[in-house]
Amino acid sequence: MGRKKLLAMLLGMTLAAGSLAGCGGGGAKDTPAPAQETKEDEAAVQTKEDEPEQKAAAEKEEITLWHYYTTVNGENFEKMVEAYNNLPEGRVRVTVELIPRAELLKKYTLGIATGDLPEIAIVDNPDAASLTAAGMFEEVTELLNGWEGNSFVSGPLESGQYEGKQYTLPFRSNCLGLFVNEEHLEAAGVEKVPETWDELLSACEKLKGMGTSSYPFAMSAVKSEEGVFHFMPFFQSTGATVNEADSEGGIKAFEMIARLASEGYMSNECINWTQNDVEKQFAAGNASMMINGSWQISNILADAPELEYSIAYIPKDKESVSSLGGENIGITKSAENVEACWDFVSWMLSRENNVPFNVAGAAISPRADVTPEEQYPEDEKMRVFVELFEMAKPRGPHPKWTEISGAYQEGIQAVLVGSKTPEEAAAAVAGKVAEINASVE
Repeated sequence: MGRKKLLAMLLGMTLAAGSLAGCGGGGAKDTPAPAQETKEDEAAVQTKEDEPEQKAAAEKEEITLWHYYTTVNGENFEKMVEAYNNLPEGRVRVTVELIPRAELLKKYTLGIATGDLPEIAIVDNPDAASLTAAGMFEEVTELLNGWEGNSFVSGPLESGQYEGKQYTLPFRSNCLGLFVNEEHLEAAGVEKVPETWDELLSACEKLKGMGTSSYPFAMSAVKSEEGVFHFMPFFQSTGATVNEADSEGGIKAFEMIARLASEGYMSNECINWTQNDVEKQFAAGNASMMINGSWQISNILADAPELEYSIAYIPKDKESVSSLGGENIGITKSAENVEACWDFVSWMLSRENNVPFNVAGAAISPRADVTPEEQYPEDEKMRVFVELFEMAKPRGPHPKWTEISGAYQEGIQAVLVGSKTPEEAAAAVAGKVAEINASVE
């Protein structure tokens, strides 16, 4: 597909979606006062000492970075950038610009068309491939391969690739896991947290048999990217890829979520629930288990500080899988000096800087050279998420992931409301994905 055609698609998608005064002398005309002479001499010496640093700062290239981080993550991110800017050896000076998350993709898409882009960009990882295909990012494969700090978990690294080359790199990551109300399971006689689909269904049956108003299970199935995010661990656990919706494994995944709803294990309202809505249900005791992300730990602490729960792997069909979330960082086509920008990017991605940033925001570093215990030595729940992260798969990467996601959103909703059988929904999704893929070729 041509770049102009892809850019037009992206545009359509995103538009929908004072100076200092001198001191006077106090002695004889030809003999300055000693105190004044000392201050002037000190100032002269200090100015001379500062000259190399000031000259270096003046010679640094000024670049801009766009991001959407707010609250704690925003504060920590800007502190990191400030620390880099204070490095005498840093090759660029970075100015950050905060763009609301809902507007950022639109700004990037319009920037590709107009050339009005920052030199460095933070992007949601599912959007990385489409923006790359539209011509936004510089390739960094050689820079990455030549960097001694090159050590990343495969799934997050893959999210920044396009046509076998590296364009963006994982910066801040998260993933999904199974939250379990331990008291509910114990009361229902569920002896261990379910690890397989059969065990999940068995546990749900026991929990339902207690006759309480609580549902055994909850997930987001809202018609948005969040619904697809929650569905993918089931789907990819079968071994199916997004291009194989109507495969045996793909149909089986649609059958699984249909059964969770039809047998009363999951509320039909899940088709309207965002991830935050699901957390509220779990925190209120209205769901015994839920699919959700590490960022909800702080929300549960605020909503239900006494709730006892654990984090586990998402029940599997063939293999344990989680969905990858988070952001990538990349150098755009607006950069006049890619290698100088790489100096900043590689500094931000280094083990010494990237790991503390992620831990401070209850996220996960995408680096492969740090253990769960090193990241979260005193947080058992987050250590499980770090383990899950190592098996997290990206959505895509695909230059038209938004359209593919839309096809899956329709399929998920169709089986949950009963308008299509799992087979029919899977076939419809597969047909749309085939059309999307054909438009790219």
